[in-house]
Amino acid sequence: MCLLKVQQLITRPRYLKTLKEGAVRVDLQGRPAGATRPSDDTPIPKEHLVPGRLELTVKFSEMPTPVTVETGVKIGVETGEGVVTAILPPKLWRKLAQAAADYPAWVASVSGSLARFENGEIALKNPAVQVFEKKVKPPGDSAEAAENPTPPQASAAETPAAAVTPKPANPAIVHATLSLRRKAP
Repeated sequence: MCLLKVQQLITRPRYLKTLKEGAVRVDLQGRPAGATRPSDDTPIPKEHLVPGRLELTVKFSEMPTPVTVETGVKIGVETGEGVVTAILPPKLWRKLAQAAADYPAWVASVSGSLARFENGEIALKNPAVQVFEKKVKPPGDSAEAAENPTPPQASAAETPAAAVTPKPANPAIVHATLSLRRKAP
């Protein structure tokens, strides 16, 4: 209850006017609590800006429940930042549904431009869909390898010149970079 009153007080215009640069701040007991500092938000001059485009990507691994709309199928994916919605053309929806049926484990990404962002809904326009098959690791093999790593054994007959580059202890670790940008037509 007390926290609610404090929130109501600090959002009132009269209180906000008192937060001018250099003004003394006061804590809840009425004691001075420092001075108000200027914001660190430095504007960028227009001549320092370069052209670019904003592209958003959401990844998911469960088939969303579709809603049929006039121009295709509308899907929604819940994220920590809000609900991402996109209207997929029928061809893209069939591609997603076919991949979900073909692969036992998969990851899909939907990327597109920002259409709107309001009330926690992030709407994408011109969405593109990519689906990747996930390789499932056997649960017993990775646990045993982590507990008992075996270093590669070199034979006595091998000379350093004929030595083969040793394989990593855990060959399941693969580093990959994935770019989701489309080339301009």
